[in-house]
Amino acid sequence: MNKHLKEEIGYFHDKSQQFISAIGPLLKPIKLEANEFVYCTGDLAEEIYFVKSGKLAIVLPDQQNFKFMMIKPGSYFGELDILFYGEKRKYTIMTTKPSEFYVLSRKDFKSIYLHQFRDEGQILVNEALQRKVMIKSAYDDALSFLGEDTNLQQPRVTTHKTSKFKVADNATSPQVDPKLVIQQKTEDYSNNDDGLINFDKIQFKKKISALEKQIKIKDQIIANIQQELDELMNQIQHQISDDIIGRFKITKSMEEMMQLRRQLKATHKMEETIKSQRQIYRSAHQAKQFQIDCRKYSSSVEQAKLLNSLWEE
Repeated sequence: MNKHLKEEIGYFHDKSQQFISAIGPLLKPIKLEANEFVYCTGDLAEEIYFVKSGKLAIVLPDQQNFKFMMIKPGSYFGELDILFYGEKRKYTIMTTKPSEFYVLSRKDFKSIYLHQFRDEGQILVNEALQRKVMIKSAYDDALSFLGEDTNLQQPRVTTHKTSKFKVADNATSPQVDPKLVIQQKTEDYSNNDDGLINFDKIQFKKKISALEKQIKIKDQIIANIQQELDELMNQIQHQISDDIIGRFKITKSMEEMMQLRRQLKATHKMEETIKSQRQIYRSAHQAKQFQIDCRKYSSSVEQAKLLNSLWEE
């Protein structure tokens, strides 16, 4: 494990074998998933952490976990609270990607750095003083950048040592801050040799300006689309009205045709009635004429008989 410790943690590359042999057995490995709190402001400072892999950030929990400083693999953190802040956590640190650490307890930290290896302890304290100033400056810059008063206190976030719960998504906020959107997709930070990465305000502001321009363009596109949709709805409404009127006209024409058809049927019926009446009239007229002819014939026969008798006489 001691051999691997030099290879895995950059902090131990130049350390003596005696130091590594003393601290190695005291380290405990820990794994955390992405977006988990390592510790929060106000927690007891019970360990320091040596980063094996992953990515971490010092965040502002009251600003939707705005990341104002990153921690690189191979570095360490957590010693400032034990040395300078009364063994209470000053800042909140969370993972941004799955991470692995080696954890050294507060008791073992004091034993190793303040008693057994005081030279290493003095080096660590000197570096801690520089890191303290750098982190405080980055913290103030972040609050100023976000428009907050640097005297504001960070709210207490309840957690348990190495926190095992997920960080809430930013989607629950009523409005999404462009600053947070950019931090989700990019990392605008400047590197330092001590394992901390400062927040780069200039690059960040440039990307915010570009994002705001994109938002304005998209808002204009949405407004144009809405206008086109309104016009289309008006056209559809007019088309529906025309269709209703057309259907009403068709219905009226069909009623007229039905009426004409009824009139035509009545006309045909009347013609058949007249035709039948004519036939009846003709039959009656022919019968009457036949009777007249029969009478004429009878009288002619009588006259012929009379003449015949007269001739005979």
